[in-house]
Amino acid sequence: MCALAAPSRTACTPPSAPSWSSTTSSVQTQVQELESPHRTRAFPLSTGLLLHENYRAVMRAVLRHVATAYESALEARPIVTKGITGWALAFTGDNAAQALERRDDGRWHQHGEPWDVRRTIAFSTHNGLWSAFGLHPILNHVERMVPGASLRAVVTKTAMQLAVMDPLLYLPSVYVGNGLLLGDDFAAILAKAQAEFLPTTIWMWKFWSPVTVIQFRFVPVRHQANFINAVDAAWLVLLSVLYNAEQTSVGAGR
Repeated sequence: MCALAAPSRTACTPPSAPSWSSTTSSVQTQVQELESPHRTRAFPLSTGLLLHENYRAVMRAVLRHVATAYESALEARPIVTKGITGWALAFTGDNAAQALERRDDGRWHQHGEPWDVRRTIAFSTHNGLWSAFGLHPILNHVERMVPGASLRAVVTKTAMQLAVMDPLLYLPSVYVGNGLLLGDDFAAILAKAQAEFLPTTIWMWKFWSPVTVIQFRFVPVRHQANFINAVDAAWLVLLSVLYNAEQTSVGAGR
């Protein structure tokens, strides 16, 4: 505020407004900066790193929550939880295998055979029931008989699973369970089992021997059924890949 006694008017003169030319020059400069191809439009590096760290923290929290909830369900309802898990893993594995079976030289069949829904339902249903009422009680009983993960215990339990559980309990349940779910009669089921039992058992011993050692040595008892189902689903997909690779080689004349 200017003094009343001051005779000069210069003290009370308001600041001059920016000239039109200077304003136009400033706007043009900003437009050129916005239109410049060298202008970086991404987030600053610090902001991107912060978002990435926040995303990782959220995902870790979600995974911890899911793992905690699953462990609680496994503790409260082990039979139901293992049955659902076995069903889901078998369903995923069979769907992946059927998808691979429809490839030809890396290209998907446009007019191939229809999706075998009945096969998927039979396979996943049998696996869910076997996980709940076969693997769960049998593995717990084996652990009570031979507790621990020492070398002697691992060898003993591995021998029990490969010599008793798999050929005498699991394979018969596969042939009978899947056969009935697929609508086969007992004569067809028996014929299939007699033709495939020995070669299937040999292949099973070759593949599952090291897997069973890892199972009894490193996997807790409450997770052994799920471990078997996860490996089984991966094995099913691998078999499909090997089978289709062999078919492609034969078709190519190699």
